[in-house]
Amino acid sequence: METFKFLIIDWSTSSYIVQTKDGDFLMGTEMEEEPDTPLINRIDFIPRIAKVWLRYLPWFSEVRVLRYWTGYYVMSPDRHPIYGPIDEVEGLYVAAGFSGHGFIMGPITGKVIAEWIVDGEPSISQAEKLSFRRIRGGKFIQELAVFG
Repeated sequence: METFKFLIIDWSTSSYIVQTKDGDFLMGTEMEEEPDTPLINRIDFIPRIAKVWLRYLPWFSEVRVLRYWTGYYVMSPDRHPIYGPIDEVEGLYVAAGFSGHGFIMGPITGKVIAEWIVDGEPSISQAEKLSFRRIRGGKFIQELAVFG
């Protein structure tokens, strides 16, 4: 199991940094993307993220980047999962929109979707609030303390 030495979240830039037990740093921040552009390693990530963490960690200017990767962090418009049936397509059920939390939510997601398919509804009533109907109706869940 991975253990971390520290975690810092900068809410103003939606950035985070964690240090692993091996001394590595894992960092992330939001980056603007053009629609339909291919995923590529963006070198502009490094100065952008360094600027954020130099404010908190002045010694960070001495850190040398050995490798990095970029990836998408795909979420729904309100950053909450989308669960359940899609009314327009009979028999279609989804569990999507929670990139980064998918592994954590995997067990309950499987339970909820299986119940929806077999029983017609989930045993956890809150799951129904996460249906695609809210997205289609523009009734997004408002939460101020969402990171990522």
